[in-house]
Amino acid sequence: MNEIWEKCYKIRIYEVSGSGKVHLPVIFDFLQDAASEHADNLGVGLDKLRNRNISWFLTRLHIKFYEYPRYGDTVNVRTWPRLKKKVFAYRDFQIILSGRTIAAASSVWCLVDLENRKLLNPLQHLPQLPEVDKRAIETFFPAVRPVRNAVLERKFTPGITDMDLNGHVNNSAYVRWAIETIDYQKAEDYHPVSIDAVYKEETTPGDDLISRIQTQMGENSGRTMHTIKNCNSGSDSFRMKIDWKVGS
Repeated sequence: MNEIWEKCYKIRIYEVSGSGKVHLPVIFDFLQDAASEHADNLGVGLDKLRNRNISWFLTRLHIKFYEYPRYGDTVNVRTWPRLKKKVFAYRDFQIILSGRTIAAASSVWCLVDLENRKLLNPLQHLPQLPEVDKRAIETFFPAVRPVRNAVLERKFTPGITDMDLNGHVNNSAYVRWAIETIDYQKAEDYHPVSIDAVYKEETTPGDDLISRIQTQMGENSGRTMHTIKNCNSGSDSFRMKIDWKVGS
């Protein structure tokens, strides 16, 4: 059993844009994959939990980029469970390139009873999950407000390839739908320096979604606010705030 897990990822041609920068949902995929493998190693992965009819749900993620990875880079994702508190489990990440940390992240997960969707206490139900007294990044997970004055809206309906092992939309799919509202040239000229993502409600196949964006873009930096609303429930499924800067 490894309290800290590390996995190597090479950024491939189909994971980057025309400028060579990695697509943002790929970063979310890397983090999710490393967390999943580590959970398996610790005996608290999805296969073990599903036998008990429980599972992990990601609720919040904060990422800070010091450099932004590009095509051909090989990065190491290092991750560890940091804290169990009430119904939450905290997990941190570092993304390392050539020995230097180019990004750091912290996340919040809930343990959920799949039958009644009740939140469970990880301290009671998963006592074997370690707590590593180490922070990758300081954050208090600031509130992410919903988009009020959208400059663009796009409709999406989850399909087969958007689903995960829990039968709901994969975490990175929301990010993909959110950034599809960004002007292409802006996305090529800028890269993210800070991200706050909040997962608020499950989404399943057939749900009608609207992705909305609100922008505050300057000459060298900017901010985009994103909301994905579930038209079936009338509630927000996902919110995200991204701070950007011009750079290669």
